[in-house]
Amino acid sequence: MKGFVIDEAPKFGIEINPNCQVELIKFGKENNLLLIIDDLLCDPELFVSYYAADKEFSTAEKSGNFYPGIRTPAPNFYIDSVFKLLSPMISRYFNLPGAYPNWISSDFSLLTLPPERLNTKQSIPHFDVLGPRQLAVLHYLCDEKQGGTSFYRHKQTDFEVINKERFEQYRNQIRAELTEYKPTGYVSSSTNYFEKIFTVPAKYNRLVVYQSQVLHSVQFDSPSLLNDVINGRLTVNTFINY
Repeated sequence: MKGFVIDEAPKFGIEINPNCQVELIKFGKENNLLLIIDDLLCDPELFVSYYAADKEFSTAEKSGNFYPGIRTPAPNFYIDSVFKLLSPMISRYFNLPGAYPNWISSDFSLLTLPPERLNTKQSIPHFDVLGPRQLAVLHYLCDEKQGGTSFYRHKQTDFEVINKERFEQYRNQIRAELTEYKPTGYVSSSTNYFEKIFTVPAKYNRLVVYQSQVLHSVQFDSPSLLNDVINGRLTVNTFINY
């Protein structure tokens, strides 16, 4: 399991802000939960400059991941600190055994792939896993100009969440629809097949938590992509699996 490992590196910028602001939102017909924590770290600029600015990023697709950009692992101290904050909230709001995950993974992620280079799976809303026992944790280290994250309902099936019981029906319907149209670029609004139901805007030092089974997509409205951790669309993407 990644996390809970003794790391002798200094904890530059990884102190959790005791005055961070917590908000719980429900959205969509299926009452999906979204946890928003603003002002997460006391010194996010120091965190980025020490742990991300000089690190070597690699293409996410090399590991079978569809993230449209490059990644590098986040430090263990970050994982531990964020998890200790989230654990009681996970138990309370998501009805999961907060302190006892199967595994945690966490990476700095920088969006770099131009819209014209996206494949079909990257150009429609997606889910990460089937079922409710994995959470996606997204920490924005970029400002509102970098969009945010949007959530969708598949129009034909009326699904916002994809679980094992729904998967075959959803997969067959999507396959049929993709014979009629070939989506391109970043999806940022409702389409003929998906309805956008909620958007959480990017905000510097904002952390959001949602179930990985909910249909979602990066909301990217900026005219340019920057391979730059200071000025580009930098996030920390964490998954907590139970």
